Amino acid sequence: MKYTFWMILFSFVLFTSCKENASNSGMISVSKAGKNLTVTEKYLLHNQFVENDTFVQKQRQAALNILEHRIKGLNPGMTNVLEKDFYVIDAFLRGNQMTFGADLNGMWLDFKENNKYSYGYYNETYGGGKYVFTTDNNLLLLLDDDNRIKPQEFEVKYNDDALVLVGQATYGDNSMQIKSVRSASFPEKPVIEEWNGTGGDDE
Repeated sequence: MKYTFWMILFSFVLFTSCKENASNSGMISVSKAGKNLTVTEKYLLHNQFVENDTFVQKQRQAALNILEHRIKGLNPGMTNVLEKDFYVIDAFLRGNQMTFGADLNGMWLDFKENNKYSYGYYNETYGGGKYVFTTDNNLLLLLDDDNRIKPQEFEVKYNDDALVLVGQATYGDNSMQIKSVRSASFPEKPVIEEWNGTGGDDE
């Protein structure tokens, strides 16, 4: 009985510390589901329709230089509002196309303390990269680890548990807005009840 109690307690502590451990490790473990996908399948919040072209590579190199310069200028003792918990995507606008609800497939973003971020769907990680958030101008620069994906820059607007990312013209994202909500855990997949073929009261 004592053994069972301690095992349950240990499992609970391990579960509640998962977010903290993932943030401190700096490692992004991409699930099997996130590999060998097109940009559209992998990263719902993309804003490009050409993969791995010369222009994208030039944008990525320029963004990497800017990102590293901004990281050097950060106060190492400062924390930012993005690092706590996950942000579950609630809706996003790209051009005149709005995506929300079930079409988001439980997508989330997770910003870590070491300027790394990851993203995925429900409890699976699909990818990640480097980011820098500068609080003096509220700009967020994202550079995906996948070299097919162009960099993105957003103005950050936050209010309590809501986070809105407004796309900037820097890399052609001024047609995008993303709304997300803070969550302590991954979003859960909806339960789909299967019909078992019985007729219930009619039988």
